[in-house]
Amino acid sequence: MRTFIKLYDDFFELQMPMEERIVLALITQMTENGLGYWAGYKAMADRLHMKKSECKRYIELLVRAGLVTVTTESINHKTRRVFRAKRPF
Repeated sequence: MRTFIKLYDDFFELQMPMEERIVLALITQMTENGLGYWAGYKAMADRLHMKKSECKRYIELLVRAGLVTVTTESINHKTRRVFRAKRPF
């Protein structure tokens, strides 16, 4: 199945590498559509064709910038790390 990630025009105004914007776009899209992004770093890395360590680094930068929050929640009877985008930015 083919999927897509929405990259809003205002993402281009952010002063960050394109890869970091794409991580933010994925988290933003999942936040808009539901619970946030909770599939984990490996699934994110596989989907974005990045290394897992790069995803972790970009999320840390996004959290420090105040654009993303990270919580731990119970989803589908499992404890999961959940990433949510803060909008507007």
